Amino acid sequence: MLKKGLSIAGRVLTILLLIFAVFVMVFTVISVSTVGKADADFLGFKPNIVLSDSMQDTFAVGDLEVSRKVDPESLAAGDIITFRSIDPANYGSVITHKIREITTYEGGLAFVTYGTTTGVDDAYPVPADKVLGKYVFRLPKMGYFFEFLRTTAGYVTVILLPFLVLIGLQLFRFVRLARQYKAEQREELAAQQAKLEEEQQKNQAMREELERLKAQMTGEAADSRIGAMDSVRLSSYYKRENKPAFGSLNTEVKEWQSRKSSKWETVRIISVKRPVKPQKPPKTPESKP
Repeated sequence: MLKKGLSIAGRVLTILLLIFAVFVMVFTVISVSTVGKADADFLGFKPNIVLSDSMQDTFAVGDLEVSRKVDPESLAAGDIITFRSIDPANYGSVITHKIREITTYEGGLAFVTYGTTTGVDDAYPVPADKVLGKYVFRLPKMGYFFEFLRTTAGYVTVILLPFLVLIGLQLFRFVRLARQYKAEQREELAAQQAKLEEEQQKNQAMREELERLKAQMTGEAADSRIGAMDSVRLSSYYKRENKPAFGSLNTEVKEWQSRKSSKWETVRIISVKRPVKPQKPPKTPESKP
């Protein structure tokens, strides 16, 4: 029972590690390819690490906010957008602020934005071609995770180490399965050997029985030959002596025994006495005159 529980726990742990490794791999690809790069996105979504508290009522420093690419014509006042700033003080920086109103800039569509924490409008409007996307959702504190992931220690801890553990578990499982397979093979061979020995014992017993039956049949055949020879000799004797045959004599004896054992037949035994010869009187001497 304990062995089965440990096996199930090992499988669950392996599956969880595999899922975590896939998750980390996906987010690593996203972070390397999109985070911190203004023109990069993943399937239309762009993650950004929040570095300031200008929108504290919506997301905080260290959060990962995700924006989705949209048509600037569809934006309206109150939407939160991610854009690249044209302010010379932080030109090209990626900022996420709320739209206060729609305006024009250099003859084109633009948006007046502000940070909700201070409520102060940004110094320059946001041209439509600088809009990167519309805010969709945030992942609390995940920005710190991606910042750590970019470091060597983060790569070793989050990516390399789990993969090494996963490989180690798989190797351990492989070795265990190999040992189990060898043990099963040994048990199977032992079972086959025992079965073979049992078959050999049965064959030996059958051979001994056959030898015994053969010897018995040989003895019976010899006895029958001797009996046949004796019958021939007896028949010759009875014919020569003019006596009844052995078979008929045996039959008469059996019939006499059956008559003797019958309840309603009385066997009378007559004893025959030899006639007694008369004795001659003794001779008397003749008297002379």
